[in-house]
Amino acid sequence: MNRVFLSAGERSGDAHAADVACALRAARPTIDLEGVGGPRMDAAGVRLLDRIERLSAMGLAEAARSLPAHVRLLRRLKQRFTTGHYDLAVLVDYPGFHLRVASVARKAGV
Repeated sequence: MNRVFLSAGERSGDAHAADVACALRAARPTIDLEGVGGPRMDAAGVRLLDRIERLSAMGLAEAARSLPAHVRLLRRLKQRFTTGHYDLAVLVDYPGFHLRVASVARKAGV
């Protein structure tokens, strides 16, 4: 396991995923960590593909406005999973989006 995708969709998940990132880096200093998250994951050394601040939404109107960003991100992740970019995916909270990501990752063998 050398390439790990970590994703969190809200602040509490960002904190938990950052803790996972720190533990992974302590166990394997050369591990490649990439993902979607916030300031805690960024500070933990995760290379962020997108930030939760840009994706999060409260209420129906905000959710509708953030839908195109989620669709683009899912498409980008699908490409990365299917080309073998990741060995493992760790998805924290945010089930509306992460269940779709999990399905894509599983189909790609991750």
